[in-house]
Amino acid sequence: MDWDFNLFLHGAVLKNLIEYGQLPFWNPWGCGGNVLLANPQVALLSPTYLFAAVMSLPLAMKVNIAVHYWLGLIGMHVLLTRVIGLRFLPGVVFLASAFALSGSMAMHLAYGHATFLPAFSLPLLLYFFGLAIESGAIKYGVIAGAILALMVFSGGMHVVPLAAMVVGILGLVSTITRRDWRPIAMASIVGIAAALFAAPKLVPAIVFLTSPHFVDARIVSHPDLMTVEMLTRSLLDPYQHRGLQFERQIYMWIEYGNYVGLPFVLAAAASMSWIVGDRRLVNRWFGLSLAVTTLALLALTAGEFSAWAPASIAAHVPFFSNFRVPSRYTIVAVLSAVMTVAWAARTLDLEALVPRARVAVTVLCLLASADIVMRNRQMLGGGFELDPVDARFHLLAGPRTLVTDANSRPARAGSPMLRTLMKGESFFQCYEAMELDRRADVTHPLIWQDGDAKILGTEFSPNRIDFTVLGGREPSRVRLNENFAEGWKSDAGVVEPDPKTGQPSVVLRPGETGRFAFVFVPPGLFLGCGLALVAIAASAYGWRLRFNPCAPLTGSLTGAPSKVSPAPDDDHSVQRVETRAIRAR
Repeated sequence: MDWDFNLFLHGAVLKNLIEYGQLPFWNPWGCGGNVLLANPQVALLSPTYLFAAVMSLPLAMKVNIAVHYWLGLIGMHVLLTRVIGLRFLPGVVFLASAFALSGSMAMHLAYGHATFLPAFSLPLLLYFFGLAIESGAIKYGVIAGAILALMVFSGGMHVVPLAAMVVGILGLVSTITRRDWRPIAMASIVGIAAALFAAPKLVPAIVFLTSPHFVDARIVSHPDLMTVEMLTRSLLDPYQHRGLQFERQIYMWIEYGNYVGLPFVLAAAASMSWIVGDRRLVNRWFGLSLAVTTLALLALTAGEFSAWAPASIAAHVPFFSNFRVPSRYTIVAVLSAVMTVAWAARTLDLEALVPRARVAVTVLCLLASADIVMRNRQMLGGGFELDPVDARFHLLAGPRTLVTDANSRPARAGSPMLRTLMKGESFFQCYEAMELDRRADVTHPLIWQDGDAKILGTEFSPNRIDFTVLGGREPSRVRLNENFAEGWKSDAGVVEPDPKTGQPSVVLRPGETGRFAFVFVPPGLFLGCGLALVAIAASAYGWRLRFNPCAPLTGSLTGAPSKVSPAPDDDHSVQRVETRAIRAR
């Protein structure tokens, strides 16, 4: 499935770093050459690279998947216990399982979508965002922004719109329900910090995606929507699998399925109904914000069911317009629903139930958790069924000539792209959804020329190809047999697309002789690094700054609210909350 492609990208990064000692700027190992750092799907930071130092790349990816599952579970634990305040352990286990062990993540990973691994960082993102809203501390917003930036560096550009949407909607709705500008201001701080921290990858990626040489090979069909039957089967069908097909379904079922079970769906529906209907709740503003955010994300998940559907509107918003498959919002819809149920359970104070009721709720929670685990465990299967890849990376011993496999095809059994890469060869007919206009060919050598000049020798490395030339009596054009991208430079002259082939080329003057090189550096990289340094300096300056804290995020139906310092511009807020609590008693 897609594991061949994603392991190939990870292998290209490792090959540049280990075998050539070069930063992962250019990928000469497939499609006639493509950007590497600027490719949104390439993970520049991943635990896989550390594990690959002592084990094969596929095994390293298996360990990385396990690490991310634990990251998701730990993130859910701190989110539910420290932000929401839920202390009922069976409930924490059940709700953590509903997100971290959900069917959507299992299906995407089984199919090979390593780009979805950063989704396991979403609970930690919302944990720090919740702390930022409640305490008003700028540092928590900065940390949340750093986590979002880490998703970008981890190749999680499919997850970043999900994260931006849940933080933005929750901040906006909290501002409306609370009638307080601080939640949306904190959400803005998270977004700005994330964009600046991730600028060393974001700026080159933007240059790449807006280049006239960029080709988007993704097939996007409209309208892309989920019918009521599809949404119901997605969340409730315990026997779903990757091969399901429904009317009006565009993509494979992995883009729609997200089994969480009937108990969780009922708990979420009951919690939202109760929060919306009961005005006596202490600190109801946050519970209401979670409920509205959940409904908004579910509406996004439903897709383009009308011209005024949220997904249809988002298709015209910059950045979000490039995000296809709105059904993927089901990932954050479930996460928001988990927080809503946890808030309701905390408000009901399940720990105060009589022993028999606690035992009954405990049994229900554990049975529902076991159901989620067993059902989605089956969906996760089948991802790694091929023979091991025995080849290793060799320290600073990469081949100095580029051999091209011109005949193999992708999407065949045996992971042909990964195995060709591990042999040190370039896979010419590779699969790539976001690529450069293919101008390289298999008929010419890596460096070739016209006129009476002569190429005496070449030396290959990913970001730099050296060549020695003997000049002729007339001007000669020297070509690099790779796809053209902004960022190619040469000490032999100005690099421009060859008028005939479109390949990177330079024109040598008559008699010009010597050793020259084509060198690739992603355009926008230095600007991005400068923006990241500005963000680091601004974060250090504002680390101890804070807004006046908002009200607590949780409360009890009959108990007094948690203690918190009231904002100067809201002197009567605590008194009003205490009055509601007395009336509730």
